[in-house]
Amino acid sequence: MKSIETRELRVGRLAELNDPFESVPGIEGLRDDVPIDFIRDQLWKIQSSLNSKIGLLSFSSTCREPTLWSHYAESHKGIALGFDVTLNENLDEVKYPDPPKRPTIHPGNPNYDDWMKCVIGTLSTKALGWKAEEEYRTPQHFAWCRQDESGDYFVSINDNTRVLVEVILGCRCSVSETELEQVLKQSGFTGIRVVRAKLSLNKFEVEC
Repeated sequence: MKSIETRELRVGRLAELNDPFESVPGIEGLRDDVPIDFIRDQLWKIQSSLNSKIGLLSFSSTCREPTLWSHYAESHKGIALGFDVTLNENLDEVKYPDPPKRPTIHPGNPNYDDWMKCVIGTLSTKALGWKAEEEYRTPQHFAWCRQDESGDYFVSINDNTRVLVEVILGCRCSVSETELEQVLKQSGFTGIRVVRAKLSLNKFEVEC
């Protein structure tokens, strides 16, 4: 509701996302005498560096997966925002490789461009167990975002690459359709589809 009222989306920080592998590449080809903990520290420094510069907007191509509502919408008590993002050229489809191979760097390769390509590749590659999310992502440089007093970063809900088109109330959400429509109107949104999610009668699926 706050996102609708402020017409802004909060940008996710890499170091605060659910998956600790975010922006951390795999590494192979190490000598036996290389201290593993030192290498791990260096990889986390890569994440820390990126965390201070860019964040992510994350979307799903499905609203029917019940685990998404459980994990990200307070056990179906929350609200999902539906966007038209067809014009967004920066929208990356997340890959879930099988077998689950991480983007990997080799310490013997001194090419900076190859290393950075691998690091950026980690932002759109996740373990197979996340596949149900059907995720798409848009990197956001903090220099282009609004920062509030707490240090969080925000971008406008409606721009040329993402347009709010629907709002879905979780099946356990206490907000009524009427309340939501009033907030949408007060915030200057028009023509937004409002619907309440329902549990399928015979599938493990959310109907919306």
